[in-house]
Amino acid sequence: MIYDYYEMPNEDEENVSLVIILMAMVISIVFLPLIIFKFIFNLKKMMS
Repeated sequence: MIYDYYEMPNEDEENVSLVIILMAMVISIVFLPLIIFKFIFNLKKMMS
């Protein structure tokens, strides 16, 4: 079992990259609306 565990570094690296991509997607999904809302709010303040 220990030997098998040490024979799979490539799969672990793929999982790490997948996790990073998922985190980036979540962050963009959460923060993009906030940034857009702030941008629109600032535009409205400038217009009035």
